[in-house]
Amino acid sequence: MPFYYGSKARSVPEYLQMRFDERVMSLNAIAFAVMTVFASGISMNALAKLLNQLLGWDYNFALIICSGVVLVYVLKVA
Repeated sequence: MPFYYGSKARSVPEYLQMRFDERVMSLNAIAFAVMTVFASGISMNALAKLLNQLLGWDYNFALIICSGVVLVYVLKVA
């Protein structure tokens, strides 16, 4: 970490705030949050399809199981 502080390296949100303003930084944060939600949904969908194909589970049941595992993980970490 001292190397990054010494080299004045910035994160993407910090750079956007310095280069533009708070609105651009907020737009970046919202876009990143939406992208993360979509990526998580795609991953859960793929896992549910995989469990359906490999284990013969009902797709909806597999999706509920995947969602439950993610929910437990999120609640445990938070």
